[in-house]
Amino acid sequence: MATTIKDVAKAADVSVSTVSLVINNSSLVKLETRYKVLQAIKELNYKPNEYARSLVTKTKKVIGVAWPTTNSSTNWFSFEGHTDTYLSELLPSIEKEINKSNYSMMLEHFRINDPSIFLPSIMDSTKVDGMLVTGGIVNDEVLQRIQEANIPTVLVGSRHPNFDYVDTDPELGIYKSTKYLIEKGHKDIVFINGPDASQSSARKLNGFYRAMKEHALPINDKWVTQAEYSGAAAYRAMSNIWDMNIRPTAIIGGFDCITIGALRFLHEKGLNCPSDISAIGFEDSILAEYSYPPLTTIQVHKEQIGIEACKTLLNRINKPNAKKVKLIIEPHLVIRESVKQI
Repeated sequence: MATTIKDVAKAADVSVSTVSLVINNSSLVKLETRYKVLQAIKELNYKPNEYARSLVTKTKKVIGVAWPTTNSSTNWFSFEGHTDTYLSELLPSIEKEINKSNYSMMLEHFRINDPSIFLPSIMDSTKVDGMLVTGGIVNDEVLQRIQEANIPTVLVGSRHPNFDYVDTDPELGIYKSTKYLIEKGHKDIVFINGPDASQSSARKLNGFYRAMKEHALPINDKWVTQAEYSGAAAYRAMSNIWDMNIRPTAIIGGFDCITIGALRFLHEKGLNCPSDISAIGFEDSILAEYSYPPLTTIQVHKEQIGIEACKTLLNRINKPNAKKVKLIIEPHLVIRESVKQI
């Protein structure tokens, strides 16, 4: 038979209400009494009924994680489909940090361009205590709706002055990768950015332009293009560039999957990396090490981002009036085998 709160009260020789106060971290209980109750809980291996607690404390002990996207495909990891490595590699750190605080997690992909969907279905005060909105595909309209929902929310991978946020620095990341290629002797560089719908794309473009201008290299708009987050989209983008008789010595992708999709096209044209074409990605996803050759890329520190985002959200839940958190975690260049000196 499962241990009940009455069993704990009896073992600690206190009332049921006193045990409840200890479980809910009330400051009304004397230190020695708290110790007795905690010892009884430990010895009896008592697990509080979180649902029953939620009825009293008005909390659900649930964190919602929403992943806004413009893609309707459910085939997240095919060459044609949206390659969702960011969220899949961010989730373990989020889940680990949430579990430390005895919360559970609900996840939902959310199409921001679907007019029938106003908000993620999990963004409901009867379902969650707070929300993590992950990835860069957000817009002012959606963020306005989220703000009006009045649920503690942290943006992860995007930014807005009205929210707590934890993000990398995409501009600095692409600046570093462009600068590295230039230092390796490359002047003819193609940049295949991510889609306009991603908040980070404009910042990445600024980073590319900044590095090129600092080294007095010409910027030709035909050498800069965009692709959705899929290998196939990047393949088509590189094909279009090739058809314009553009022959770069190096390419930079706004995401690892974009770089790898472009390299696939170039390989079919007889170019090998890095002997004929150098390449750099962005994110340092699992794809980077699995590619051949292993891909030089920008490490955005997803584990640290996930941990800090969770800590920020839990603090916001417990302290609604706390100062807003605006945390930018610096990215780093991870050098592998996809770039050569020319």
